Amino acid sequence: MLSLNDERWATLRGGYKTPFDPRAQFLALRGGDTGAWSELWSNLYHQGDVGEASYASVPHLAEIYCASSEIDWNAHAFVGAIELARGDHNPPVPSWALSGMADGLSALATRAISDLERSDCPYVTRSAMGSIALHRGLRAQAKLLFEYTDDELEELLSER
Repeated sequence: MLSLNDERWATLRGGYKTPFDPRAQFLALRGGDTGAWSELWSNLYHQGDVGEASYASVPHLAEIYCASSEIDWNAHAFVGAIELARGDHNPPVPSWALSGMADGLSALATRAISDLERSDCPYVTRSAMGSIALHRGLRAQAKLLFEYTDDELEELLSER
């Protein structure tokens, strides 16, 4: 996990392929400001585009969320979106970020079990199940959970 004191944060690129330093949003989330999710979504994930700052954020977001008693679908969905965006046209995950991403996915999958037991919110249910699917290597199933609405899934099923 990239230390919050590391100077590289100032130069890492986000979803717009421009530098974005998310450390202020991490502090806001730690303080209970859920509005920080909007800033993170806007700058670290843009229409399927992610960057090194996005990857480096995963373990920090997992740590912050897992330390919180609040339930929020954003943590699962955001990390899931970043993980599913790997490859294709996005930069590869830097070698220094690989273990942090794996640790973050694992921590969120563990937290997801608790979230499923404690919430009946459909967004929490779908995103928590997506976290578990990603952790288990079930990328196609995670994609269905994260990226398709219930109406879209019903339409797919009716076409069979």
